[in-house]
Amino acid sequence: IVREVDLQTENPTVRLLEIATTAPPSPRQFVSPEHATDIIFGRDIALNGYTLPAGTEYRAGEVVPISLQWQPLEIIASNYTVVMFLAAEDGFVVTQSQDRWPQMGFSPTSAWQPNVPVWDHHAIQLPAQIQPGEYQGWLALYDSSSGEVVRLPVTRGPTTQEGTAADLLRITVTAP
Repeated sequence: IVREVDLQTENPTVRLLEIATTAPPSPRQFVSPEHATDIIFGRDIALNGYTLPAGTEYRAGEVVPISLQWQPLEIIASNYTVVMFLAAEDGFVVTQSQDRWPQMGFSPTSAWQPNVPVWDHHAIQLPAQIQPGEYQGWLALYDSSSGEVVRLPVTRGPTTQEGTAADLLRITVTAP
């Protein structure tokens, strides 16, 4: 917090704080992801790879940050929503990320330029009661513009959920 701005109000529940932030790296930065992938959704969206900035081991209740690097292979007509799932070894989904357009909604896929990589950062909150063990990270894209959720098929790479999600990563959850 840099400072509190005096709003000259008698209401003690209203405060305005000025906060200093550090600019994030450019979402279109040409940096390779830590883990390269060979995954393609549909015919026009490649996932170059992902980075787990905090590693692969987490405690129950922690947040798992995940950075994805997309690359459109051609002009994309639809705006796809990204969602990540965390599933136990038996395939039971224990939690998921927030469903949203890339870059917190500020980079719809229809605005992407062919062959220009796009970084997209997500987070998955681990439940406080999650059991220790190995978990799978699944990634899906879908279009809901028609009012129905229509997943984009994974046409290349490891899949799950009948080919509608990429089997992307593994993490380990330890006791708190």
